[in-house]
Amino acid sequence: RSIDREEVRKKTLETLDYNLIKVKLGNTEENDKIMISTIREVTNLPIVVDANQGWKEKGQALSMIEWLAARGVEMVEQPMPK
Repeated sequence: RSIDREEVRKKTLETLDYNLIKVKLGNTEENDKIMISTIREVTNLPIVVDANQGWKEKGQALSMIEWLAARGVEMVEQPMPK
């Protein structure tokens, strides 16, 4: 299922009074990147993400963490299963 960018923008605008944004990821890598990129179009608030163990391979998790860090994501919770 694809990301509704307008809905993400709308929800992001609702968070602007907060100190940070927490985002649940772990859908598909493409959707995760669209979600973060869309949020970054709206705000530079700090972002923390919960990947819900959605990245199954270590290489994928490390790649996503590097990509997220480059976009100002400050913390990643549960990137992959134990």
